[in-house]
Amino acid sequence: MIEGSAGISELDNSANAGIIHGSNSTEAFPSAAVPEFRENSSYDFRKTRWGMSPDEVKAAENREPTRSETKSSGVYRVGYKDVDLFGVKIWLVYSFVDGKLWGAGYAKDKGLEGEFEKIAAKALAYYGNTKLAKEDNISQYDWTQGEDTKVVLRHVSDPLLGNRIFLDFINKKFAPK
Repeated sequence: MIEGSAGISELDNSANAGIIHGSNSTEAFPSAAVPEFRENSSYDFRKTRWGMSPDEVKAAENREPTRSETKSSGVYRVGYKDVDLFGVKIWLVYSFVDGKLWGAGYAKDKGLEGEFEKIAAKALAYYGNTKLAKEDNISQYDWTQGEDTKVVLRHVSDPLLGNRIFLDFINKKFAPK
């Protein structure tokens, strides 16, 4: 079985789409190579650090979120629609538990022709080769970033919910237990 999701979904209409999960690297994509992921080495994801509050993350994004919600699990999510990732318009989602940032990622469910391969090529070029895990309707790459962060790229092809892509960054220290 492919390991589970951290609970961040695309915030559109897909109920349990999931944010994602885990070669070894000490940092996320460097800003010079992939500015969509990390502003510089003092950040964990984009212009944020794990453990930041929702207000700090919103200030770092410097725009109003498209949507926010609190799930029954207590996870609070903030989403930004139509963020550019390698030329792909995609959702950006941040997840908080107990007021602390524990996960962030990108999600897309429409117009996916060739998008998974495009994003996978960029991730593989930076993080290094790793095995593509396939099970039923899920294709997934896992990496570990530093000591605390899992990075997961997943493509889900579901006959009922349709095709979806997720690229998630999950911090083990702040993730829900």
